[in-house]
Amino acid sequence: MPKGDKTEKLADDTAKTAAVLTGVGIAGAIIGYFFGDTRGGVAVAAVAAGATIYKLNEMGEQNRPVENAANRFFTPSGANNADNTFKNIVSGGGAVFDGVASQLTPKK
Repeated sequence: MPKGDKTEKLADDTAKTAAVLTGVGIAGAIIGYFFGDTRGGVAVAAVAAGATIYKLNEMGEQNRPVENAANRFFTPSGANNADNTFKNIVSGGGAVFDGVASQLTPKK
């Protein structure tokens, strides 16, 4: 895959992940409204966003096995690589968006 294709896919998956996280944020705000308490609503929204980001990272690790193996091999054991984690989250978000879109798109 040429370098331009990877950059385009990353940009496309980033937009899809933003849509997924926006949906989670809106759902968290709606759920928070029913709590009636500002602290409870914010707490529910924060937990929902955190759980979503964690799960998107896990899904991204499954979608990018070669890149993650190379990162683990060349990175010291105690290091924290934010770029790799970001790419995992974006990859997972793109997969979730594509899965939801395929379910909502009418079949021909």
